[in-house]
Amino acid sequence: MFRLLQARGWAGDALELQARQLVFKGLAQADPALLAASEVAEVLALAQAACGPRLQPDAIAEVPQLLLAGIAGGQYAYCNRAGHSLGYEVLDGTHTQGPDVLSLSRLKSEVHSIELFTDGYMSCPAGTSVRDWGDEFFRVEAQDFHKCGTFAGVKGSTSTQFSDDRSVLTVHFH
Repeated sequence: MFRLLQARGWAGDALELQARQLVFKGLAQADPALLAASEVAEVLALAQAACGPRLQPDAIAEVPQLLLAGIAGGQYAYCNRAGHSLGYEVLDGTHTQGPDVLSLSRLKSEVHSIELFTDGYMSCPAGTSVRDWGDEFFRVEAQDFHKCGTFAGVKGSTSTQFSDDRSVLTVHFH
């Protein structure tokens, strides 16, 4: 959506805001003056075809509906959903489950730090301090401000706001 609107002459914060709204609220909510029904259909078909080599069949079938519903209306159906390739883990008070849940044991003497971080970070730092995490965030901001390149994501930054829904807790053991 960002690139499509950019090609139409949208720029700056207005571009970022409009692209975010389309991603978050979904293409079904798009103003027909912004995206005609035929353009929405074309975007859905292109996205589904582009996802073909990347996603499993159960996910490919969901692409059009997910884009129409947006993050707000589509993503949450896959929280802690086992047995579907779009299932992902969420700490939300229910049973956390999914393909990336990993249980492991370590000797206390082998553990030097524990870092818990949210998906607001687009990459991990080399160090383990909160400052390292902050520095990494700003490195990413400098390299890919709109989150359409190396750090592709759904939330780019604007001239007044970062795409900042990040949290980190770092515990160091001495």
